[in-house]
Amino acid sequence: MKECPICAAALFDDMEVCYGCLYRFGSEPAMEEAAQRDAAQRAVVGREADDLREWVVRLEVRNRSNPDQLWSVELAPPGVPAPVGRG
Repeated sequence: MKECPICAAALFDDMEVCYGCLYRFGSEPAMEEAAQRDAAQRAVVGREADDLREWVVRLEVRNRSNPDQLWSVELAPPGVPAPVGRG
């Protein structure tokens, strides 16, 4: 696995273009080397790049006829409790 130097997405070693930001590997070798050093340093500390990321997706659906009627749900990675009371 390798990491995109722009958006830090985890990518397969054989990918030539990042699917997250469309960065083309090989266009900035110095930036890629710095990203590899950073990823190696995080691995030494015992953390992978994916462990440092947290995300929550909030989906809200409103009724057009009745704007006061709202359904919402928050999705979080498995094992991570979703934040409560945010709105």
